[in-house]
Amino acid sequence: MSDDGLTVGGSYRPESVSNERYGMLWRNGAVTILEDVPGGGDPRAGLNGLSADGTVAVGYGHALFEGGMSGETGYQTAVYWKDGGAPTVLESARVQDNNCVIGDSEARAIADTVIVGWASNCANGEQSYENQLAIWGGQSLMITDATPFGNRIRGGMSVALDPLRVVLTTSGGATAWMWVDSEFKRLEAPGQRPRPYDMTSDGRFVVGASDGGTTWFRLEVDAGAQVLDTLTIDIAAELGATNGSATAISEDGEIIVGNVRGAGSYAAIWSEQAGLRDLNDIVSELCIDTDGWALSFVGDVSADGTVMVGSAFKDGVSQGYRLELPRALLGKRSSLRQAGGGQNACAILVVNDEGDEADADPTDAFCDVDPATEGDQCTLRAAIETVNNDPGTKQIEFTVNFVFLEEPLPAALETIWIDGTTASFDSVHIYNPLTASDEWDGLVFEGAGSRLTGVALTGFRDGLVLRAPSAVVENNYFSRNRRHGVFVDAAANRAVIGGLSRSQGNRISLNEGTGVPVLSAEEVRIENNRIEDNRGVGLYISSAERASIMENDILRNRHHGILLEESSGASIGEESRGNVITDNLSAGVAVLGDNALDNQIVANSIYRNQGIAIDLGDDGVTANDLGTLARSTMDSDTGPNDLVNFPVGVTAADSAGQLVVSGFVDVPE
Repeated sequence: MSDDGLTVGGSYRPESVSNERYGMLWRNGAVTILEDVPGGGDPRAGLNGLSADGTVAVGYGHALFEGGMSGETGYQTAVYWKDGGAPTVLESARVQDNNCVIGDSEARAIADTVIVGWASNCANGEQSYENQLAIWGGQSLMITDATPFGNRIRGGMSVALDPLRVVLTTSGGATAWMWVDSEFKRLEAPGQRPRPYDMTSDGRFVVGASDGGTTWFRLEVDAGAQVLDTLTIDIAAELGATNGSATAISEDGEIIVGNVRGAGSYAAIWSEQAGLRDLNDIVSELCIDTDGWALSFVGDVSADGTVMVGSAFKDGVSQGYRLELPRALLGKRSSLRQAGGGQNACAILVVNDEGDEADADPTDAFCDVDPATEGDQCTLRAAIETVNNDPGTKQIEFTVNFVFLEEPLPAALETIWIDGTTASFDSVHIYNPLTASDEWDGLVFEGAGSRLTGVALTGFRDGLVLRAPSAVVENNYFSRNRRHGVFVDAAANRAVIGGLSRSQGNRISLNEGTGVPVLSAEEVRIENNRIEDNRGVGLYISSAERASIMENDILRNRHHGILLEESSGASIGEESRGNVITDNLSAGVAVLGDNALDNQIVANSIYRNQGIAIDLGDDGVTANDLGTLARSTMDSDTGPNDLVNFPVGVTAADSAGQLVVSGFVDVPE
């Protein structure tokens, strides 16, 4: 998995062809099948690792070699795939005495441009599976001396740079090793037969298992392979498991994921605040619906420890999963959860009263404004009060289609899912009275991982305010609010406004200010929304990092369609996922500020705006740097996106029925 958790790698085997295998990439809902080496016979490719940014996958393919004593020979070869394209074979041929024609090899992990794996030894004229550590830098290959005691490399492998370090396990005692300073050094890991599986990118933490898998360990090590601190986790004592493996660790070392076996096989997670837990128990206690799929394996965790990927099992079928789980939820449990499990294990608060009364007793775990009347009379206000007094994810559903407020709602302090699609009209409209103060906000989320679906919010100051990470906002309507539609605060990192399909998008229109302002938050995704007719900017990204803006319709706003100010690393469109930005009363996309760098603006349809399509500096058309093209010098000025020059010499021509546009643009180094 990539560090940000947005790109996932795995393997794929067609159901109808049991002897074929492929690598596979998943990103933003799109799946790319990674091909095997051409001409290698039956496809037998596999993916083992991804680069930090998810653009390079490493693994193995199957190739044929003509020659040697046995004629045409099949062998496994290390490969890498760049941007989901064709595989590139990494050098691994070893020839000696015309007998061992070629040795098998496999790429296991990557850091920057360094790839590590193993290659078979061709000593004594024949292939030996007492493998050697292989380190590729680009296309060049370095085979180390034989592994300690001539043993075979086994299990996981991980790499860190500055200095170059590789952790691995060898057979013949299953010993943990770190290769550093051009030699193998034993890691002083606890227990018998220790096996390391993963290492943080800075090489500080190593995670693995020993004692036949009953003990997980985390080592804190220095650059010379000296162990500074050791943490052990007894999975038998904590989960009653017979064995298992710790497969991955977060960058700060505080989240460890792995797999355990006892009565069955299941995924597990260890955290500083909650200890070792069955991942299925956490999902169940938080009322996350898995539709009966059991999380049987976890293979990786994102750098920040909030995203896990692995495989799930149901009715004899296995499939991959990606689970986003904010750390704040790991130790929580809903007191409304009924004992005994089953389909009704997660109690749901049902709003059945259009009014605005407070809960009679917010601490009793029941939503009821009138205990004297039979049954629960639950208003939206009472439901939020109940959630705030009972930590743990809650789902709020509706049997009413309207909610009429008399005063501001309390902020939702805990994780909450407000699902308006459960009402008879598939949505709930929350009204602000005409006499209300301009200072009212509609809903305010302060619990990590909260979710809003199928709700209309009109007439407030801001329709929705996000003040906690990992919120999901999909299929809602934010209109005619007195300031903004959805306000994304600095604490709302990794919020998702919309989703991968049109049905998940929000309509954000006719607000008096900006449709969606994002202030200083990181990795916010804004996808498949309709942001239109707002009196200010359609989408405003300020001092934010790595925002992703894909497949939105941004129309008829009375200022810029999109304004990036002092923000870096934004992606506005990508191949096949561009935005439509049209009829806005200023620029289509404006970029401001000297710190607004490395912003990608591609594959969008930007037209009929009153300003220019892409305005670097918000100052209209400005001249290119004098003499840049004529003198073959680089565009050297600075500012938003380095004030890259506009193209010159642009021509358009028909070529065999295809429109070909060509020209020149000078860009800074």
